Amino acid sequence: MSLEGRPGPHRVLYLSLLPDLSRGGQNSLLNLLGALDRSRVQPALVTPAEGALAQACRRRNIPVFIVPWPRSIVRAPGSLPRTLLRLSRVIRAFRPDIIHADAPRNAHLAALVRGRAKLVAHLRVADPDGFSDRLLSWEADALVAVSRGTALRFEGYPEARKRKLHLIYNAVDIERFHPVEPAEKVKLREEFTLPIDRPVVGFIAGFIPMKRHAFLLELWGDVVESAGLALLALLGRGSEDAIDRLKEIIRRRGIENSVRFLPFVERPERFYPACDLVVLPSGVVDGETEGFPRVVIEAGACGVPAVVSDLPGTNEGVDHGRSGLALPPEDSGAWASELSELLLHPERREAMGRAARQYIVEHFSLNRHAEAVMNLYDELASGGK
Repeated sequence: MSLEGRPGPHRVLYLSLLPDLSRGGQNSLLNLLGALDRSRVQPALVTPAEGALAQACRRRNIPVFIVPWPRSIVRAPGSLPRTLLRLSRVIRAFRPDIIHADAPRNAHLAALVRGRAKLVAHLRVADPDGFSDRLLSWEADALVAVSRGTALRFEGYPEARKRKLHLIYNAVDIERFHPVEPAEKVKLREEFTLPIDRPVVGFIAGFIPMKRHAFLLELWGDVVESAGLALLALLGRGSEDAIDRLKEIIRRRGIENSVRFLPFVERPERFYPACDLVVLPSGVVDGETEGFPRVVIEAGACGVPAVVSDLPGTNEGVDHGRSGLALPPEDSGAWASELSELLLHPERREAMGRAARQYIVEHFSLNRHAEAVMNLYDELASGGK
């Protein structure tokens, strides 16, 4: 039964801030849309432009509406009336029971024209935004945090508003991301021009300060000295200046033969199984930190253990000591020592990889994620928050 008493599934209008699939948030949204039980949820999508997300939704027979979002509510107020008018027309046409926004910005806009629809705001970023967070805690009927680290944005808020918080982790498609046999791993190494006879450590991340490539490169020489000819494969996007700064560290540390830059790939499920380990040394830089990085659970689903920073959000996809390691973010000695130890002992890496796959299947499957979201919709339908 819908929120308005209509027979049938809940009508849910999903709002995406971006039109493509280059970010984790949009991939998570698409995963959710694909896993929904259509007998319980009838979805539709609002996206700011045509793109990969709209195309993927149409292939799933999900209606798509185009509503360009303003780049900034504060800096571009002149575009707000047009955006709100177009969004209100979509809402009148689709008549949603629930509006599920994937970011605070479009949640704020939806709150102005939602009518009787309940509002769910998905929080994928851990960085607090004082006024926006306070406003969102009043506007939304439910707040979905993708990690305990993200939920900390509302630490100290009144209990009545904190009760709106629901912890629902991102999920991974365990059919798409899966372990491979040794022969297939060799083929993948060849596909990415990676050596077959050397351990490979993968680092998939944009070249931005918060990911802390420089931190890892500064200690990588110590790892190579202890563990031999391991190769660090850096896969991501970034400015030429950012990459040049990293190359300067590589030259200064004399590790040119132990680090390789690879172009960004659209199918990361082929890269992870080519690696023996994945690393994510993210930290808190200029107030920015991880919400819940997909790389950890995607690698784990492929049977590849991850070594990550021991920070809320970043460490929540790892069962420390069993499926991977969560290390102090500023302790370069611990990072060098633990990475060397894992590279020197393949049997320990392989055991961690098997445990990682099991851990991800048990805790981060798409079905588990979709069920939690649909249960939230049911709770809202029954009048709960």
